[in-house]
Amino acid sequence: MKIRDKSFSIYWNDTGKLVHVGEEPIGENFYQDAVRIQVPSLMVRNVGRATAKDIVYNWDFEENLQNFRQSFTDLDVEMGYNIKIEDNVTEVEIYDSREGQCDYSFKKDTDSYIASEEETYLTLPVVYIDLLAKYCFETFPEDDEVDYSRWRVEEEIPSIDLTITYVNVSNKKEEENLSIKFKPVNYHTLDGQAGACMFQLRTETKHNQA
Repeated sequence: MKIRDKSFSIYWNDTGKLVHVGEEPIGENFYQDAVRIQVPSLMVRNVGRATAKDIVYNWDFEENLQNFRQSFTDLDVEMGYNIKIEDNVTEVEIYDSREGQCDYSFKKDTDSYIASEEETYLTLPVVYIDLLAKYCFETFPEDDEVDYSRWRVEEEIPSIDLTITYVNVSNKKEEENLSIKFKPVNYHTLDGQAGACMFQLRTETKHNQA
């Protein structure tokens, strides 16, 4: 399995709250008055030579949220979370020192099959985009003088782990472990507080036998 690299833009207000997500390049319009969240969809491609069946996408909420919490702790920002799983639904509560509690609900992501060299769409959980906006608000510079050939902030932005399990042509269970990383490609601020960033999303894949 392989996730195609893509780009998307996020905008946050002067408290770090996510207010807009889209695939267009960032511009002068900062979308501060109305919230419009177009959550990015990832394109998953079966690069194998046979159909993959009974596919389950595990967003590893416990590990990913712990990584975000540690990143915020390093910035002296309080963040907590609680995860409840019932049947095929995951409930996530995020506790933030500025925004209070935010609640999210996610159904289990699955596909019956993906044929060889075929693709499917997978929606990135919005909780990660919310936390990405807060992280940018806390860490990005207050001006636009950023040299991206030298600015290594993408190495500090928390990555997101995704585990994909499926059954191969020999009816054996396979597992793909992916790390989704966010590389800033453009950045802009408004009055040194509200801001926007366009990211290139890229993945690293490690293949294991389950």
